[in-house]
Amino acid sequence: MRDRFAEKIDAIHKAVTGNPQPEVRIVGVVPTLDLDQLYTAIRIDDPEADKPFILEGVAPAGLDLWIGPVSLRPRLCVQRKVAMWGDGCIKITYGVDTKERAVGPFYLPPTPGTFEFTGYFVKRVVYIRIQNEDTVNSAEYHIVASAVMPLATDWEAFWEKRVKAQVGALKGIV
Repeated sequence: MRDRFAEKIDAIHKAVTGNPQPEVRIVGVVPTLDLDQLYTAIRIDDPEADKPFILEGVAPAGLDLWIGPVSLRPRLCVQRKVAMWGDGCIKITYGVDTKERAVGPFYLPPTPGTFEFTGYFVKRVVYIRIQNEDTVNSAEYHIVASAVMPLATDWEAFWEKRVKAQVGALKGIV
């Protein structure tokens, strides 16, 4: 038996469209696992997965320096939130797994700006490029990140499979 509210909605829909309200039924449930839930699950499973990354310093005038490759083994990085700031003449570039997949360059803002790298990357090796475009003066840079870094063996044995299963469920592939 339908309630009065549903009847009124039906009447309004029919008055506006000339057609009865379509019937809606639940046919199934798609399990969800968004990235925040994944990161939380990794942190609960492995309290050591939360890894801070702090890179601060003073770049000499005209510096153009690539740092890396820095191996993250036995862990890998699946997410990071980064606060960056410094002198405006500093450019930062990140290479994800290879220099060729570099993201950036970014000029540093004068006050902390927080960025979340939402592109889903599984990072095994990191490259960072620091450039000081001022050829006369040194300049400060600050990069403070919070990263979720599960053990590579845990990722390959469990987490990667969960992500692939979730993608399959969202695509309707069971």
